[in-house]
Amino acid sequence: MTPKEKPIDFRRMIKAAIAFITVLPVLLFVYLFNYDFHYSIPTRVFFISGTILFVGWIAILDLLLLYMLKLHIRSTSTLRKIDKKGLMEEPFIKSGVESLETLFNSLSSRVQESFDDLKNMSRKIEDLNEELAKKVSVLLAIMQIHEVFTQGMKEKEIFNFILEKLKEILRLNKLRMVLVKKEKNSLGLPVLTEEDSQSEQKFSTDQLIAMSKLPHILVIDSRSHNEKFTFTATELTLKNVFISPLYLQNNTIGFLVGGNCLEDFVFSKEDLDLINIFSKNIVLLWEHQRLSRAVEGLEIYDPLTSLYNKKHLCARLDEEIKRSAMYQRPCGLLIVKLTNLKGFQDEFGTIEAERLLKTTAETFRAQLRPIDIPARIDENILAAILIERNKRQCQTAIQKVKKVFADRFEGEKFKLEFEFAIGENPIDGKNTKELFDYTLANLKK
Repeated sequence: MTPKEKPIDFRRMIKAAIAFITVLPVLLFVYLFNYDFHYSIPTRVFFISGTILFVGWIAILDLLLLYMLKLHIRSTSTLRKIDKKGLMEEPFIKSGVESLETLFNSLSSRVQESFDDLKNMSRKIEDLNEELAKKVSVLLAIMQIHEVFTQGMKEKEIFNFILEKLKEILRLNKLRMVLVKKEKNSLGLPVLTEEDSQSEQKFSTDQLIAMSKLPHILVIDSRSHNEKFTFTATELTLKNVFISPLYLQNNTIGFLVGGNCLEDFVFSKEDLDLINIFSKNIVLLWEHQRLSRAVEGLEIYDPLTSLYNKKHLCARLDEEIKRSAMYQRPCGLLIVKLTNLKGFQDEFGTIEAERLLKTTAETFRAQLRPIDIPARIDENILAAILIERNKRQCQTAIQKVKKVFADRFEGEKFKLEFEFAIGENPIDGKNTKELFDYTLANLKK
C-alpha cells in the first residue's frame, strides 16, 4: 500500500451493499402497496425483486471472497518476505478458510517470536550498556587517580581517593587498606603490625600472618566460604568479604579488605579483576612514593634556582655552628624575602615568576663569597650562611645585596619589594632552630 493509498473500509461497503439490495425492494413493495391497496402485484415485480436480492447477495459474497483472497495473497507474500527460507512445512489444509486461519496463526506466531527476540535483545543491550558504563567508570577512575597523583597530593589523600573510587564502583559498604610492617616483640622475634591504622578494629598478628600467606584474592560470599578467614567478616561486620594481598617483589606490604551486606551475593570475575587492577595501582603508587622519599633525602639542590635546598642548608648550618663554637668564631645567617612575588605571578604568570626567581637567585649568589652557602628555603625566601661573619659584617653584606638588587631590577615594570634579616650565632641562637626562628622573626623589623 502506497503512502497516499487509503485502506479499504470493508464494513462500510458491506453495509451499503446490503442496504441497496434489501431496503430498496422493500421500499418498492411499500410504495406499490400504498399506491393501490386492492391493486394486484404483477408476477414480474416479484421476479425482478427476487432477482435483485439474489444477484445482490451473490455480489456481496463475491466481494467478500475477493477481499479475503487479496488478504490471503498479501499475507502470504509478507510472510515469505519475513522468512527468506519460505514457509515452514505446511500442514494438510482442507479448505481455503482453514488455509487463511493457518496463515494468520503463522503470522501471529512469527510476530510474537519477533517481539520476544526484541525483548531479549533489549535486555542484552541494557546489560552491555551497563557493563560498558562500568568499564568507562573504571577507566575514568584510574585516570583521575593518576591525575591526583601528578598534582602532588599527600600519600594518605591519594590512597583515600583510590579507596573511595573502588568503593563507589563496586558498591561496597566498607573498604580498608591495611599496610603492615615488621617489628620485634619483647623476645626479639619479628612480628607483623598494622602501620598507622586509623581503624578501631585492628587485626591481630596471627590474623595478619594468615592473610600474608594468601597467594591470590580470597572471597567469602554465598558461593565461597573459608572458615579460616571468617574473622574478616566478623571484624568488619559484613556478609560478603574479599581479601586482596598487596605484593611488591614477592613481599606482602598490605591488603585490601572490603565487602558488603547483600543477601545471596557472589563476587563476579569482573569484580575480582577490578580489585586486582586497583591493588596493583596502589602498590605502584606506594613504591613510587617510597622511592621519591628516598630520592628527596639524597637531593641537596633546589630544582628551580640550583641553590641548595633548606634541608641541606640546615645540615650545613648545624655543622658551622658546632665549628664556630669549637673555634670561638662567629657564624652569620642572612635571609632575603621577595614579599610581592604572588602579585608579580598574578600579573605576569607562572613562567615569568620562575624567571624572576632564577634571576634573583643568580644575583644573590653573585654577591656572596665563594665560601658562603646560599640556599632557597621557601617559595619566595632565599638564605645564606655567612661563614665567620658577625652582625656588623652581615649588615655590610645586606647593604651590598640591596644595592645590587635595586640596580638590577630598576627597569622592571613591576616594582619588586624585598625584606632582609640577619642573625649571628651564638648571640641570636645557640642552635640551628633558634637562629632560624630569630632571623625569620626579624624579617619585617
